[in-house]
Amino acid sequence: MAVILSGKYVLYRDARMAGKSTVSWRLVMRRVTLGLVLTLAATASLAAEVYTWKDKDGRTHYSDTPPPAGVATGLKEQSVQQPLEGAGTSPKALNEQMRSLNERQAKRTEEAKKQDAQAQQQAAQKQYCDGIRNRMAQFETGGRLSRMVDGERVIYTDEERAAEMAQMRGQLAKDCKG
Repeated sequence: MAVILSGKYVLYRDARMAGKSTVSWRLVMRRVTLGLVLTLAATASLAAEVYTWKDKDGRTHYSDTPPPAGVATGLKEQSVQQPLEGAGTSPKALNEQMRSLNERQAKRTEEAKKQDAQAQQQAAQKQYCDGIRNRMAQFETGGRLSRMVDGERVIYTDEERAAEMAQMRGQLAKDCKG
């Protein structure tokens, strides 16, 4: 183990760690200090009430507990966390706020479900109409088309083709407007 003196900080380096970086003591202390400061700041903000009073000698005291019973002069209660103006703090008011919040969330959820169902229905309708249009395009090409009847291939006659095309045009006009 080697000792490296750098200013007023001492770093210890093991011979096996040659070439590898080590964390300096200064960096570790900064992180620990930052963690302590953040912890203290968080706990200080959780204090609900601060009491201020003067004792018989004229000294001012600050505390989170009420002053002794004999010291009632100059009592000042300060609330660190002020409630929002207009916001009810009674249990009834809080219950009413929660109920209205739940109702709004239920409405939003219901609207989202309706929109999803409508989008799925539109997608299915588009797929149906595209299928009819593709089949119609096949019939309009004029080539030989066939269908399966009882496991056998049967070719469409001109009359069957015309009837099938008329039926598809009717489906397009009825179901696929636009």
